[in-house]
Amino acid sequence: MTDDNVTYGAQVVLKRADGTSILDVQESVTASVLDKYRVPEDTVAAAARALEALGFRISGNDGTTLSIEGSRQAFIDVFGLEVGAQAAGVAAHATQVPDEIKPYVADVIVPPGPTFF
Repeated sequence: MTDDNVTYGAQVVLKRADGTSILDVQESVTASVLDKYRVPEDTVAAAARALEALGFRISGNDGTTLSIEGSRQAFIDVFGLEVGAQAAGVAAHATQVPDEIKPYVADVIVPPGPTFF
């Protein structure tokens, strides 16, 4: 399978109007803590539309993050993710966030792939 036919996934960490996100949690993550960092639905919808306009497909939403899928080239072009998480051995983080999604996005995280024995 060529790289052009592979779909990659990532978690987009959403931020609230005050700039905080689930990444700012300094305590145990519980349901009440998650509720405190949950992003309003209109913000989630706006972020989803903007990400779709950039060529990504939304595959999940938990109120604090969006799961997205797209081509390797889209992740490189949009988020500067040139080193794959699997190659790096750790989660890869966006090195750039386009202006049109900066109001909504705290980070984009690509987890490393599984290792099969």
